[in-house]
Amino acid sequence: MIIGTLLCLFALLGVATPALAQSADTILVGGRVITLDARSTIAEAMAIRGGKITAVSGAADIKRLSGAKTLVIDLAGRIVIPGLIGSHMHAIRAGLWFGREVSWIGSPSISDVMGRLRVAASRVSPGDWIVVAGGWTPQQFKER
Repeated sequence: MIIGTLLCLFALLGVATPALAQSADTILVGGRVITLDARSTIAEAMAIRGGKITAVSGAADIKRLSGAKTLVIDLAGRIVIPGLIGSHMHAIRAGLWFGREVSWIGSPSISDVMGRLRVAASRVSPGDWIVVAGGWTPQQFKER
């Protein structure tokens, strides 16, 4: 019975060892990694494999997970907060006006923006609004 258990254990270790020995795809070193977990850990480095964080620890520990194909990114003192996703948007504006918004970004002249307004006006019903919502400055136009 003990021999059978030991054989099963060795078989399982033989399967698990290659997974543990795989190097990270990417490691981040030279900065601070803030986990924001219950302990609010601040570590020096982080390892990523297969798009998932596999380790957060000291730089020496994480560097041991590096392999020949590992991308090493020096954070140069920057802070990393895993899982923080910037989702800034103006949903109401986009929902109400996206199809009617006219961009003046890159317009070189008043003549050009008037042309853009004419095209937009041809696409809406009479009396409907057309919106120009930022992304331009008077200094961009040759007429100033």
